[in-house]
Amino acid sequence: MGVDVSILMPVYNEVLHLEEALQSISEQGEKLSIEVVCVDDFSTDGTWQLMEQLRNKYNFLKCYKNEKKGKNNAFNFAYERSSGGVVVLLAGDDKLVPNTLRARVDPVLDQDENFITLCKYRTFSKTKYLDGMVFPKDRELGSLSGGTIAFNRRFAERVFPIPPVLGNEDMWIKCHATYAEDVNVIHVPVVSLLYRLHDNNSLKRDVGFSKKNEMISKRSIVYSVYLERYRGELSVAVSASLAKLAALETLRANRSILSILFFKNIPLVDKLRAIVYASPLLHWIHIRLLRWTSRT
Repeated sequence: MGVDVSILMPVYNEVLHLEEALQSISEQGEKLSIEVVCVDDFSTDGTWQLMEQLRNKYNFLKCYKNEKKGKNNAFNFAYERSSGGVVVLLAGDDKLVPNTLRARVDPVLDQDENFITLCKYRTFSKTKYLDGMVFPKDRELGSLSGGTIAFNRRFAERVFPIPPVLGNEDMWIKCHATYAEDVNVIHVPVVSLLYRLHDNNSLKRDVGFSKKNEMISKRSIVYSVYLERYRGELSVAVSASLAKLAALETLRANRSILSILFFKNIPLVDKLRAIVYASPLLHWIHIRLLRWTSRT
């Protein structure tokens, strides 16, 4: 019997949270064949030693050490050693809601075309106003981000290897899901991912302007990289959209608010997002609004 699901899990200094993540995977039911390909990305806190111990407790756990430091390198390393018909990404500090993985896997498991499913996620945090938020708010939609995505092997073969130059993996997958014309997206509007919010998150909400600016710049490289990779396959309209998003990021990084305002043929929501993160004052206001709305 083959493996139904490969969960790819790069970890860096997750000695405090790793067992919680693995325990949540063990609570997904007996009928689903799961492997967890866990890759230690040069941890310094004893994560590798813990992985070796947990391998004796969880027979689905496969443990490796990364050969070249970097989260995307770790994902690529894990994927090369996976065998499941469906691939799911999970951070070592996050968790799965019990008995929810099958709902995400079944729609894509035996598909011959490119298929992905999107679920919802709920935050959990020691900070009260960040705890218990569910996204997306729309009851019928799942989220297109990282651990909420499950995809079949055919789609995975297109996504991997993830370019190491990118700041993260989820924007690369998002571009494939958004701009490729032959990808089928199924929304599974159940909360399956529990997303831990803490100081070591790779994507932070409540941070200062300089740090946020750096984070967005790293994430936005993806538009140029994706465009270059698939330039000959993309339609003229899609190529133009990607080029505009790359140009918009250049304007944002240079704090050219007026140029952003008058940039033609860019959706208003993208303009507003760029303006907020181009201005220290607007970013400060945005953070305060986030805190206020999270409490209500």
